[in-house]
Amino acid sequence: MRFHVFGAICALGIAGQASAAEDVDALVGAMLGDTPIIGDLQILTDQIGGRVTGSPSSKAAVDWARARFEQAGVSAKIEPFEMPSQWQELAVSATVSGDHTFTPRVIAKPFSAGADQLSAPLLDAGPGTKDDFARLGDAARNAWVLIESPLLTDEIGLNGLFAEYSDAAHSEALAFAAGAAGVVFMSSRPNNLLYRLPLLSGKGRLPLLLMERESATRAQRLLRDGKSLSLTASIEVDSGYAYQSANVIGEIRGSSRPDEIVLIGAHLDSHDLGTGALDNGANASMMIDIARQITRLGLKPARTIRFALWNGEEQGLVGSWRYTQQHQDELDNHVMAASFDIGTGRILGFFTGG
Repeated sequence: MRFHVFGAICALGIAGQASAAEDVDALVGAMLGDTPIIGDLQILTDQIGGRVTGSPSSKAAVDWARARFEQAGVSAKIEPFEMPSQWQELAVSATVSGDHTFTPRVIAKPFSAGADQLSAPLLDAGPGTKDDFARLGDAARNAWVLIESPLLTDEIGLNGLFAEYSDAAHSEALAFAAGAAGVVFMSSRPNNLLYRLPLLSGKGRLPLLLMERESATRAQRLLRDGKSLSLTASIEVDSGYAYQSANVIGEIRGSSRPDEIVLIGAHLDSHDLGTGALDNGANASMMIDIARQITRLGLKPARTIRFALWNGEEQGLVGSWRYTQQHQDELDNHVMAASFDIGTGRILGFFTGG
């Protein structure tokens, strides 16, 4: 299904040729056949690994992607741009103490402030709503507040994921206004899973932790049973300065309408807790393979087809925004733009923007 959608998109580039339908069928057939796409994804994930924008692995991925385009006979270039604010976790630890003591697994949420053995009472802030902070009152000041998250299931899907984004931003803002020492978010995933989600507000103003669900629910049960708990945490981050990154742009120039551009892209960067296979190495590898197969088949699109591999997506869609700034003079020539994200398999929906 995903390759059929790409075939339809690429038809915009081939439009006007009598053989357009046959060319699209040939491209889809080639993509469904034996291609290097899996091998490319294995290199991107197993060898290069997690690709935090600005990290050495991110830079290696940029060089690798340009080389793969060029090896496929596709013109490619690296377009540098400035990222506004660096943030990477270097080390993090936390201990729960008081009536009971245990050491939970935690990570720092992106753009968390640092902390050096910050010890404060741990309080149950429920789901972190306005009413929850009103209930805590002055007790929230200079305390760690534990925010409950609903379990994210396949049935809830993307709606639940995006709700988690916005709910966390709202709770962080309330915690900051209440003078909290820091915020501990309960993982929405079971089985001790940790992950990084974007922070939509208040970058760098509070220490922010994500705690494995099993430990967070344990702490919550103890607090609701009347036990007294404290949390001591250290968060070491590299943050607070602008730095350089780059997009990779491959291009197959149009044969009869070269000034008209069909842009398709996928973000190359990822977070660092995994190897970024589904988010979004699979689609980055597919961009390269679509360009490869168009060239191998000798297809001659009427319009220019441009393949963009963005960086800085996980920090707020920075790379794609920088593309629009760098290509401002030709934006009106873009007849279509699409970016592909969030895994593999059938395309179940899309988002519009602009």
